[in-house]
Amino acid sequence: MARVAKIDKECWLFAWIGNTDLDAVGLARQVQGGAPLQRAPTSDIGPLVRVLLSKEAPHHMILLDDSGYGNLYLDALFKKNPSLASLAKTSRVIAPQNGTDFNPSDFSKVYGVARKAVEANSLPRDARRMYLTSSGTPTMGWVWTFLSMTKGYEAELLSSSRQEGVKPLNLPIDLYYRFLPTPPADKKSEARLPMAITNTDSFGRMVKSESPMFLQAIEDAEMAAQTEFTVMIEGESGTGKEGMARHIHEASRAGKPFLPVNCGAIPPELLESLFFGHEKGAFTGATETTGYFEQVKDGTLFLDEIGDLSLSHQVKLLRVLEERKARRVGGKKDYDIACRIISATHVDLLEAVRQGRFREDLFYRIADIPIRLPPLRERDSDLRSLVESLMQRIQEANPKTAQLELSTQAWRKLHEHSWPGNIRELESTLRRATLRSIRQDEKMISEASLSGSLLSVSRSGNGILDRSLSDGFKIDQVIDEVKRHYYYRAMRATHGNLKGAAKLLGLTRITEWKKKWPDDWES
Repeated sequence: MARVAKIDKECWLFAWIGNTDLDAVGLARQVQGGAPLQRAPTSDIGPLVRVLLSKEAPHHMILLDDSGYGNLYLDALFKKNPSLASLAKTSRVIAPQNGTDFNPSDFSKVYGVARKAVEANSLPRDARRMYLTSSGTPTMGWVWTFLSMTKGYEAELLSSSRQEGVKPLNLPIDLYYRFLPTPPADKKSEARLPMAITNTDSFGRMVKSESPMFLQAIEDAEMAAQTEFTVMIEGESGTGKEGMARHIHEASRAGKPFLPVNCGAIPPELLESLFFGHEKGAFTGATETTGYFEQVKDGTLFLDEIGDLSLSHQVKLLRVLEERKARRVGGKKDYDIACRIISATHVDLLEAVRQGRFREDLFYRIADIPIRLPPLRERDSDLRSLVESLMQRIQEANPKTAQLELSTQAWRKLHEHSWPGNIRELESTLRRATLRSIRQDEKMISEASLSGSLLSVSRSGNGILDRSLSDGFKIDQVIDEVKRHYYYRAMRATHGNLKGAAKLLGLTRITEWKKKWPDDWES
């Protein structure tokens, strides 16, 4: 077993308890929660115990646990390994707050828990701190890497594997993350973005937001832009996934190729040839052709709708991403992969993993930093700034629309619509509405012009009863949409009188609704 450097000072180890560690002591997660499954321990002692049994074991141990079985794990660990009993008094288990909402692949949530754990355990000035990167998800490992290079959180990184034992992890890159200032909590998102992103015009319009969910996405993009980690952007059609990907690219690999690929539009029989290229004579009529990985070189390959790939093609993509090498169809030599990978999907990939439709190992490979873009119906407070930005863009392209604004009734119509097509639908609707207003010689865009510009499928009950029961369907979201729609109508009709609005809705009180959707109805 490889050894880490000899420990002379008091040493603290910080690590997540991973599935391999649980398996090693005979515990296994329940898919739907509840008590852990009991089974025979595996032959692998686990990455954590491998460190503890080395001659250079730490004196103290802080374990982060998202399974809920942390204390059971410690009891089983010390029972199975009596020689570690001295660690029992100096070990502590920390579980994330609101554990049911914790996502082990959500970079920002994992980062927040890990950082608080380090901050809560202030070490003596001469103590050593070590982070174990091998336990837990890949995202958890990357978070330790971030913290180790952040001023005030510096530590040694350890890698522990069955094949190579325990060894220091020396990174061949410098992320410069330690020099990033911590942004004030009350600043707008534009002030928190890296300069390369902030100066991008269309993205600058996109990030003027008051939505907490969208601001969180911006923070995640900020982290992503400082690294070469894989990024997975989740969001409905029209929420701006490709725009987000392009601007992360511009902030990290400006001047290099950006190649978007719609995975759902690729014929299965052509996928290997298109991605990896093919040699002359590889099949009838084939000439030498480079694939996407070669074409993009050291730029960014954007894999849109990656959830549409078949399981067989997921395996081939996983192999390439793990080995960072590919081979043309009919070729005999591998070539290196130097590009950055950003993926996007409109489906819940974690749910697809649970259903066996998407490989778990590929998910963690492409989702070092997951980013969720909220739909427009969850950004009602941002609607006015988005409309103003889009109208400015429309007016720049068509001077005839200059100075054309929306009437109060048109604004009300905008807020009542659910925008299933999100920002893309909003922009196309505004384009049609401006043309209608010009044709009718209106000084302002009227409610009639705007209503006539909404697609008929959206006007007919907003399609609320015709939603597809697909992977992203959530009945509670649909019910909330209906509630919010009629709440806004009732509040406007009664000029903000809660009792009057409640009466119109056939309810005795709607105080909780007002807390959930505060004052957005006034716009």
